[in-house]
Amino acid sequence: MILVDFYQIAISSAMPQILKSSEIDTRFIRHITINALRRYHKQFSSKYGEMVLCCDSKNNWRKDIFPQYKGNRRKTDSVTAGVSWSDLYSWLEQIKNELRQYFPMKVIFTPRAEGDDIIAVIAKEMGITEEVLIISSDKDFIQLQSNMNIHQWAPIKKKFIQEKSPTTFLREHIIGGDASDGIPNIRSDDDSFVNENKRQRQMTKKRREEHMADGNLANDPKFQRNRMLIDLDLIPRDIQEAIRVEFHKEQIGSFKTAHMYCVQKKLNQILEHLNDFKRGEKKLCKSLFQRS
Repeated sequence: MILVDFYQIAISSAMPQILKSSEIDTRFIRHITINALRRYHKQFSSKYGEMVLCCDSKNNWRKDIFPQYKGNRRKTDSVTAGVSWSDLYSWLEQIKNELRQYFPMKVIFTPRAEGDDIIAVIAKEMGITEEVLIISSDKDFIQLQSNMNIHQWAPIKKKFIQEKSPTTFLREHIIGGDASDGIPNIRSDDDSFVNENKRQRQMTKKRREEHMADGNLANDPKFQRNRMLIDLDLIPRDIQEAIRVEFHKEQIGSFKTAHMYCVQKKLNQILEHLNDFKRGEKKLCKSLFQRS
């Protein structure tokens, strides 16, 4: 199974062109996003099978327990002078819904869940019996490599991410926090990234090594804070169950409806290579049949 971090792939594919322009070319974004998915499907489906798009939803559950989560991203809303993140996400939301309706792949999103949560839940379930490929550059997924069947491809670097000790990596990640998501290291206050008058406390190599060796660290409130936000084993059970329900629903789109969609949207180049999606359709149907 191929699990795609949809928004990361779509944004990274479209960004080079967006940075050159003062407005969003919606037809271009639609084309470049679908073409990226087509290339990954062609490259990996023969080994890993069906493709599933995993998408973020609004009102993330992590903000309920840590209101500052990703709060540092609010400081800058513009992508370019004429294109905002809100405009871009609005168009990606439309493309996501179109793909779900017309293409021969599952597109999963569930209230209060991130794409990371969806990928983690499905990867752990399917990784019991088959190989799973995660297409994302997000280092949070390294922790899932404790299952030998779960692999990760980083699109930007165009290589597999491999970690000898995923458990050690996870502990280091919890200790060091994740600046990109507004999660401070365990030496710092909750509002280190959202309060302009604050900075993170320095995490030296010596300090990190001391924390790694501390057998009582699990009782530290800031370690507990970071673990709840980073450790994908701690996704709330109701969120996990909602993801499983969505995952096991019948797929909506097909190769036939994808063909109609490409004609309607004048995606001529995608239409010429649409068989790159069709290749995995039989595998998808077989996989669904085996699970039923």
